[in-house]
Amino acid sequence: MNLESKSFIASSLIALSLCFMPAASAQIGPSLTGSSLPNAGQSSSEVKDEQPSRQMNPALIAIATAKQLEEASLKSSKIGPALNAAIKLGAPARPDLEWIIANGSPAGRLYATAILSRFDAPAAKEAYRALAAGMGDVNIDFVGAHEHCHYSVADIVADQTSAKPLIEIVPRVLVKP
Repeated sequence: MNLESKSFIASSLIALSLCFMPAASAQIGPSLTGSSLPNAGQSSSEVKDEQPSRQMNPALIAIATAKQLEEASLKSSKIGPALNAAIKLGAPARPDLEWIIANGSPAGRLYATAILSRFDAPAAKEAYRALAAGMGDVNIDFVGAHEHCHYSVADIVADQTSAKPLIEIVPRVLVKP
């Protein structure tokens, strides 16, 4: 067996292990896997269905409370219309995006940072760095066209800050409804 075959097998095993993480996490529970990160002073049951305490555009509320990341090209995307609406809001939505980055769900924080990168790349880079440092080991569901896996916040940050990200969580161009 040559080195290329061994490398392929190893990368396949890693990919499979990432895809089976949801089942393992469900058996173990979020408190042991780090898949939920409530705000200080709140229990995880309070965070699950809580609406933001800030008055925002409905699209931004949907982003702030997102439970999973979805690939932007996903035809059946539940968050897609909210992402398009938030992108259209542009720079005037910055205070709300910054609030989401500080207080939203883990998926919402990543979405808000990706939207912020559309008009302020240096601020988004700093926000990504802070997310990786503060909640890098938190796992997030990712739904793609051909996969449903868990990735850590640190993995998503590494991808999104790379020169050519593999995962597109916000559309490059607005998708027509």
